[in-house]
Amino acid sequence: LKVRWNRNVRFWISVGLLFLFAGYSAFSLIRAHFHIDQNKLPQYDFYKKIPSIRGGIYCSPTGRDPYPIMKSMPCWDFRLDPVAMTQSVVKAKGQRKPRSPKAQAKTIADVLGLPYGKVLSMVEDYSHRYQRIAVSDNRRAFEVLSDRSLVGGIIVRETYERRYLEGNRLCHVVRGINGTYNALMRGTPGEIRGKRDAHGNLIKDKIEVNIPPKRGADVHLTVDHFLQKVVEGELSAGVAEYGAGSGWCVILEVDTGRILAMATVPAFDVKGDFNDGDLILRNKVISHTYEPGSVMKVITAASAVDAVASKVFTVFFYAAENSEIGRI
Repeated sequence: LKVRWNRNVRFWISVGLLFLFAGYSAFSLIRAHFHIDQNKLPQYDFYKKIPSIRGGIYCSPTGRDPYPIMKSMPCWDFRLDPVAMTQSVVKAKGQRKPRSPKAQAKTIADVLGLPYGKVLSMVEDYSHRYQRIAVSDNRRAFEVLSDRSLVGGIIVRETYERRYLEGNRLCHVVRGINGTYNALMRGTPGEIRGKRDAHGNLIKDKIEVNIPPKRGADVHLTVDHFLQKVVEGELSAGVAEYGAGSGWCVILEVDTGRILAMATVPAFDVKGDFNDGDLILRNKVISHTYEPGSVMKVITAASAVDAVASKVFTVFFYAAENSEIGRI
């Protein structure tokens, strides 16, 4: 009787546990049905911000045939998520084993022309996600880094990059214009909102908002880029020849006052990272004030000629040590 009782106890305990589990499962299903957690639902919303094209800077002294100094060029922003790279299985067609993170780092370094050690350190740095690798307009790099059978954990975004087509020429003027007219030049980004499929692609029939970006305003200068090149070259040569700390020059059109050339030496890297207060950034042509100096001699001489117009070749004597004779 004791053995039979023990068997009955074990049987009813198992039945009771089974009923408890079934009841808990039913309760969870009913609760989930009436209390839907929106955060746990599949998200099929699509959103994409479309970057605007920044306005350019052109030299057009005649108002025609503008010569570009700075333009915004389309390119791709490549970013790396080391965690996603580790979790993804990257295996090319025909390969048995997945590619290691080191092999993927080698591919990234080769296609972007970066040091392998630098890329590898980024791949192994799991504490920083979405690291910027590079911004490039290399289509081959775009095709390789977008191929999930070659590299994983790469985020590719379309963007625009400022290109200074004349290098550091007109650097002081260009920096000043970018800062002064930034609100007008940067444009307005667009956006697309709608629904996406299971692969994250936008469903064209489900587009809800489609706002195209607005291009920024271009700035046209009266500067003659050929004259500007000559001025900067001669000014740099003069500063180097006489050991001067700096030099600056401006050439104006007499009739209209238009600026045909404006240069300050030494120049700086327009892509460099500077503080606004750095002295090298100052355009000394317009930021410094100096006494006219010898320029006033022309006015003095012209006044003297007017005063003695009938005696243009009069000789003037002035009292000073080692007196000299001047003739007008």
